[in-house]
Amino acid sequence: MAFSLIIRHAEHKDIEQIEKLCKKFFDVCGYNFCEYDEETIKGLVGAGIDQGLTSVAEKENRLIGFITGLAFPAILNNKVLCGSELAWWVEPEYRKTSAGIKLLKHIEKSAKDFGVATWSMMCLEELNPDGIENMYKRMGYKPAERTFVRVL
Repeated sequence: MAFSLIIRHAEHKDIEQIEKLCKKFFDVCGYNFCEYDEETIKGLVGAGIDQGLTSVAEKENRLIGFITGLAFPAILNNKVLCGSELAWWVEPEYRKTSAGIKLLKHIEKSAKDFGVATWSMMCLEELNPDGIENMYKRMGYKPAERTFVRVL
């Protein structure tokens, strides 16, 4: 699918559109132990924008995807910054294009420019984890830990 795609840093004016994409992400991610909260999403996305760690994919003035994350001190050495993706979404009709990879590469560069030493990505069990894991490995990511969730 050939189309003009812009990958750029998100701006605060994008938060409303990103929040709507986050809602789509929430609806399929499998984290149904809590209610969706717009204000929480807007706050986290805003924090990611402030750090330069929220990127958007735009086609014809419409956001078709985003990736957002945060930087934080490493647990074992607070002089080292680590970063982690919080949410990554590309509209289903654009998933077979380069949009997702371009978003990931954009945020990796942004994180490096911000001084982040490592960047972590997740793959949700509900959304093609084997395919995503293989893509991460091809891009040079290595498994570091596994996460298990239990609702209390």
